[in-house]
Amino acid sequence: MRGTRIFFILFLSLLVPRLCLAESQALTMRGDPELLADFTHFPYANENAPKGGELRLTEVGTFDSVIPWLIKGTVPWQLDWMHDKLMARSWDEPFTLYPLIASAAKLSDDRRTLAFQIDPRAKFQDGHPITAQDVKFSYEFLLKNGRPNTRRIFAAVDDVVVSDAQNISFHFRENSDPEAPMIVAMMTVLPRHYWEPMGARAAQTSLAPPVASGPYKITSLDVGRTIILERDENYWAKDLPSRRGQFNFDRVRVDFYRDDTAALLAFKAGAHDFRRETDPRRWAESYDVPGIKKAEFK
Repeated sequence: MRGTRIFFILFLSLLVPRLCLAESQALTMRGDPELLADFTHFPYANENAPKGGELRLTEVGTFDSVIPWLIKGTVPWQLDWMHDKLMARSWDEPFTLYPLIASAAKLSDDRRTLAFQIDPRAKFQDGHPITAQDVKFSYEFLLKNGRPNTRRIFAAVDDVVVSDAQNISFHFRENSDPEAPMIVAMMTVLPRHYWEPMGARAAQTSLAPPVASGPYKITSLDVGRTIILERDENYWAKDLPSRRGQFNFDRVRVDFYRDDTAALLAFKAGAHDFRRETDPRRWAESYDVPGIKKAEFK
């Protein structure tokens, strides 16, 4: 199931922030979401896509940590597939979020209170349920130890109230960044039972695969060379509308190269299935190889 190798160039346009709550329980930065409450899958996903096979990717450089939310360490971007967020982004709508860990969200008219209802089916990969206490712990941990942009936005929160295991609300300061509720809704939810006992060690880089909540988990890594992810057969959200038809490969292998020339040669030799090209000259001159399909996205 490796399929044809394809290149992508992607250009995103930013929209003026304006948050609202719509019929689908989606949060948007302006206007209404495209999908309503009864949508079954994102339009670009094939809900009947077969599962299986291996996707082979390449990256230039190396990694020294598998903890993506800390300012410390170099982490492969593919590890985002290990960790679910409160709400899921639709790539057809750059600033619209749909239910994931949070099955419902409500933003007050003055945009100062954002309430979430946690899906009672949500669980981490070790089987522990995801609760509002995990969400509060994640907020507090990332406010203290996250990246600077995360800490800046999270500082706009004046109070966090946990009503019960499934309900939590964030109260924002007056005149806070209008984008703050959207960024909080994209927060990675961390397992409190895993990280809290570690104390200060939780804020350090690590190569030990952590307990996660997403569709993939690390099964093998060789620092500077390869990292392998495998699909979690028991992924709790695989049939949610915001996830159905996605994350179909059983195995994702990421190989690392010291420079891009070596990575390009490996790709042309058939060692990998997908490559993103950013050099216009190479795009025009370096891919006259049978079996390679090029595609541009603007």
